[in-house]
Parts: sequence; structure tokens; C-alpha cells
Amino acid sequence: MIRRETEAAVEFMHRGILRRTFRIVGQLANFSIWETQTPEELHAVLQSLPMYPYMTVTVTSIIKHPVEQAYEEKHGAVPHHVLWLEPGQLPQGRDAQLTKALELLQTDVQAWRDRPQPKLRKATDRP
Repeated sequence: MIRRETEAAVEFMHRGILRRTFRIVGQLANFSIWETQTPEELHAVLQSLPMYPYMTVTVTSIIKHPVEQAYEEKHGAVPHHVLWLEPGQLPQGRDAQLTKALELLQTDVQAWRDRPQPKLRKATDRP
């Protein structure tokens, strides 16, 4: 059951529904950030989890904080991955944030290349 729960959670993360999940130290519990269009969708998602019958769930609706809005207006979107530089990395020409961005971009490009390709037809063969 734990394996199925993990697989479901990973799928929800992949779909952007489960945004983050954290263990609560010293407890058999977690704190998660979910994003759905409606409360009904969140309810359906949570009920689909294999361990739902054994869970105690508390839902707290949250909205974007004005500080985050101000940050986005000044700097653009808040990055999903923040990597702090070690002393001396930039003078050596190493930028961990740029390296991570390139890694993510390469993963996205590979996924795009691996997608099913439509069969190309000549214009004269099209209806």
C-alpha cells in the first residue's frame, strides 16, 4: 500500500497537483502543498490516495502573499529551484543555478524529442 501511495503522489507531483510535501519531524505525518482548480477536485484527489481511509486530513486554503507578488513584479517568477553558491564558485566560472537550469532544460528538450511524432503528409495528400 505504501508503494501505491508513493506512486500516486509522484504522479500528482508530475501533474503539478502536489506541489511540495514535507515530513514532520518526530511524527508519522506530513505537510503538503496541493494545487487544484476547485475544492471538489482536491477532495477527489485526496480520496483517490490508497491510504486516504487511514488519514486525518486538515485543509487550509492559502493565497499568494503580497511579498511574493512584489518579488515577481520586480524580478519575475520565483524560481522552482534555488541553489546557493559555494564561496569561490563564480570566480571559477561555475554557477550552480545556471547548471541546474541547463539540466532541467535538457530534460525538457529530451522529453519533447521523445514525444510521439505525427506522420507528415504532402499538402497534395491532405483532404
